[in-house]
Amino acid sequence: VSNTDHEHGSRSTMLTCLGIAILVVAIALINFVNFFFALIPVRLRAVNICKVFGASTRTLRWSFLFEAVGLVVCALLLTMYLTIVLPDTFVAEYVSRSLSLKDNLTAVLLLFGIGVVAALAAALYPSYYITSFNASLAVKSGFAGSGAGRRLRLVLIGVQFTVSIALIVVAACFWLQYRYMINYDIGIDRENLMCFNLSYKDGDMYPVLAERMNEMPEIVGVTASVDAVVGDGSAEVIRMKYEGRDLELHFRYVRSNFLDVMGIRLAEGEDFSDDMDNAATKYAIMCRSTCDEYGFYPGFVVMAGTTPICRVIGIMDDVLGQPLDSKQSNTVYCTTSEDQWMGDVYFRTAANVDIPRLCDKIRAVAKEINPDSEELDIEFVDEHLQRLYEKTQRSATIIGLFALLAVIISLMGVFGIVLFETQHRRREIAVRRVFGASTSGIIWMLNRRYALIVAVCFVVAAPVAWYVVARWMERFVNRTDISWLIYLGALALVLAITLALVTLRSWRAANENPSRVLGGE
Repeated sequence: VSNTDHEHGSRSTMLTCLGIAILVVAIALINFVNFFFALIPVRLRAVNICKVFGASTRTLRWSFLFEAVGLVVCALLLTMYLTIVLPDTFVAEYVSRSLSLKDNLTAVLLLFGIGVVAALAAALYPSYYITSFNASLAVKSGFAGSGAGRRLRLVLIGVQFTVSIALIVVAACFWLQYRYMINYDIGIDRENLMCFNLSYKDGDMYPVLAERMNEMPEIVGVTASVDAVVGDGSAEVIRMKYEGRDLELHFRYVRSNFLDVMGIRLAEGEDFSDDMDNAATKYAIMCRSTCDEYGFYPGFVVMAGTTPICRVIGIMDDVLGQPLDSKQSNTVYCTTSEDQWMGDVYFRTAANVDIPRLCDKIRAVAKEINPDSEELDIEFVDEHLQRLYEKTQRSATIIGLFALLAVIISLMGVFGIVLFETQHRRREIAVRRVFGASTSGIIWMLNRRYALIVAVCFVVAAPVAWYVVARWMERFVNRTDISWLIYLGALALVLAITLALVTLRSWRAANENPSRVLGGE
């Protein structure tokens, strides 16, 4: 439903957030598997000692499954606590629905069910793997993972990197498009331009209010329109066939000084005059693109069959009448009678004006004219435009937070893998040191492998991110250019953080005394 004040939902945004949330949970479960494998060298001795003392394999496996479920339940309980805290934070601004637990019992139960099932699924293979070794390993300190196990861990960490890079690119592109929409030239001079809305019962006080406002030295000019200058579904739409083509004109009725106050550039013809405010004929000023496409010119009368629609008196530079994520319209400005209700008032202030003081003066005048009038919500036109794109801004922010979370979780996974590898390759590193390998050489050996993994993941993530961004951008007639530097920036960010983490974790292993390692084994 368009042209209402109700909150509008977005199925695409909901599905996007749900899909990203599932990816983040999948990354977390992958991390659980990675950390489990990273701790196998440490926990294997305890597992096999339990076997030696009579513990059955089934019992040990159930204990690991119970451990996984316990961890997830603890995490879910922490989540429940966070939902109590979130309504008092900035997160509440991005959620329309109540975050109260009592209002979401079905979702809470569903979440617990999914969490337990996911925990069992994630722990099933690791618990089977760690209990599959011979009990004789209990008296040996050496441990070597299989080639299949190493490949599995590389695949898992690759999935994490792929999702993280793709999310970073998508979030960056969403945010760039939002900034592009906010700064897009809508054909109106927005500097020092402010506005407020009159309710339907207060719209008839515009003439007196405008006269009083024009007397204020802080105000350069005051004008009004029946509907918002830029808004979805806020214009009178006339659809017709014109010379065999579909023509859709969006009429916005304004006061005669509208173009002057709004700073709209008139390219050809003449501007509105005061005597046109009460004229029976519709005098129109159209956008240049509309006139070029349909052959209109100053003095031309637009006809729907034998019925005159309006007389074109001027051509203006293109003015945006619809949000960028809506189908762009052929905006037409027309004057109307002076007693026409005017809902949106616009005024331009002088430079260096005390805005809060001026707004208080305008509100006081409005109350003086009509004591029963509603409190005026005065704002800059730029603020009004930002509200039009709140959903896009919300989507960009939410996806950005998800991307940050995915990167953090992925780096935890890298830490787990590096922990496992440095423990698994302690003897190899010690032998290399004995034969003259330097600390920097050992660190580069470990870093090179992860740099290659990140590069391969980037090759997979870049097309996926491009496809998602391209599909999302299709909804905009005007859209920003996405530079390939965005993709390289995401790669550089993930690569730099990964290499820093690998270097930090492998430094200790590379500097460990070789005689201590080899002597112990």
